[in-house]
Amino acid sequence: MARKKNNSENIGKKEETVRKRKWEKQYELFQHLKRNPNIEWASQKVGVHRSTVYRWMEESEDFKKMLGYSLKEGTSVMNDIMESLLIQAAKNYKVGAITFWLRNRHPAYLHIRLQERLMEIFKDSITHDLTQEQLAVMERAFKAWSIPFPEKLPTDES
Repeated sequence: MARKKNNSENIGKKEETVRKRKWEKQYELFQHLKRNPNIEWASQKVGVHRSTVYRWMEESEDFKKMLGYSLKEGTSVMNDIMESLLIQAAKNYKVGAITFWLRNRHPAYLHIRLQERLMEIFKDSITHDLTQEQLAVMERAFKAWSIPFPEKLPTDES
């Protein structure tokens, strides 16, 4: 007659099985996140709820670190894909894509974005009473970036 395993042995094996399944799900989640850094999407692919992933993060610092690494790698992959699509759009004469690339990636055009930001700051600042010293600092900042300093204060219409 076969000997029955005692109850504690069964419980130990069940716990081990649960740990093994959990690790397999977590590993699978990491692999999905390395391709697409979206926790909701990866959770669905693995068959766990998003809240489970957040619970695992609270339970284990190691899991949290691995998740962060996987998200970082997935973001890098997505950046490469998006850059390729952007380049393809620019090759198809999509003006928005061309402008985006030049303003964000080409050193000769970075000053346009900086100029726009400085003008925003300048417009916001004139609503406050600036001292002559503060205006002089702003003028030096504009000149440092070879951006013409506005002769006339911008108005809401401009």
